Amino acid sequence: MCEAKTCENQQQTDRTCTKGRIKLWKIEGGLQCAIVGTCLSHEDLLRLAPKVGIEIDANREPYDVHGFFVHNASSDTPIARALHKLLDQRFGGIVRKVSRLSDADALQALWNAEYEAGRLPGAFWAFMSCANVPSKIAHAVFGEVHMLSHLLGKATHRKAEEAASFEALLKERDDQLKRLRDKHALALNDRDQRIAELTAKLADAEQRKPTASVSMPAQTILGTQISEQKLARRDRALVGARERARSAEAELVKLSKRFKQLEALLRRKPIEQDVLACPGAEACELKLPDARPKPIQKLLYLGGRRGSLDQLRDVAKSCATDFLHHDGGIEDAFHRIDKLVESCDAVFCPIDCVSHSACQHAKKLCQKHCKAFITLRSSGQTSFARALEDFVSET
Repeated sequence: MCEAKTCENQQQTDRTCTKGRIKLWKIEGGLQCAIVGTCLSHEDLLRLAPKVGIEIDANREPYDVHGFFVHNASSDTPIARALHKLLDQRFGGIVRKVSRLSDADALQALWNAEYEAGRLPGAFWAFMSCANVPSKIAHAVFGEVHMLSHLLGKATHRKAEEAASFEALLKERDDQLKRLRDKHALALNDRDQRIAELTAKLADAEQRKPTASVSMPAQTILGTQISEQKLARRDRALVGARERARSAEAELVKLSKRFKQLEALLRRKPIEQDVLACPGAEACELKLPDARPKPIQKLLYLGGRRGSLDQLRDVAKSCATDFLHHDGGIEDAFHRIDKLVESCDAVFCPIDCVSHSACQHAKKLCQKHCKAFITLRSSGQTSFARALEDFVSET
């Protein structure tokens, strides 16, 4: 997975020839991207920039700032030295712990403890920069951090979807509560009017009431009893309506609290613009041949969202290209990728909506069969249309 063997050999070479610590820019395998992204925040990079004589525009995207520092961290530059110094100052404690250990089991136990406690940034830096860490453990540490970024991206998107769902539910409950309040207000108004009418009639009857020795007419007594029964029924209905309103308000309060909790969670873990970008992309990139033996007649679209397949198929049709699709192993059988790659001229793969294993498997097949492999930054129609148009124009 991710050319793990190559990455492990690179780490082995560096650690065999180095004693003590490994400088940030000397760490092999293109791991500077993963180290800077995992161990330092965007705010850390902004605070470090003036210290090394760099002025960063406030409107620059976090991804651009990250890429600038990663590029400079890959060679012996003042910026790389400043990053190394900052990492050592911040995580000096765990670096000293790792440096003192020589037993592989003890190192593995220390990594497991730091991982379970959620102290990944410091532990990751220490295990990547200490030469006494065996290459096998260093490779395993990198793999866990690498895959954690994918899991974090999925979890963040799931929380965002839950927040949106709760927000819609809250709006629906607000509308329902408003309708209930309006209905209850009308019922109360009708009751009050009816009470006022009956009170007026009763007062009028009292004024015309005969002397004590003369009994009230039976018809008047019966009418009063009927009015009292109607009032009693209305009172019972009003009590039931009020209970339902209180229940709806309690449910609304509960949902509001849940929504605030989700908002707080999203503020603590904001969705980055490139949250699905692979932090160790340079370490696991598979080089593919540039040869394109013939114009594209049939393409395979690996992954993506089923709701947009019809639009993508129309785009391919406009370029006189047959459109094949495989969802990456979600519902379609994984082994079908082999036959589909053999039968097509090129593979298009949106990296934001496809499984890591399916993407890597397709890359290897394209390398084996000399097929073109085109990665798309997103699964949208525009990204696919632009990539297909560029590919067709080049062939």
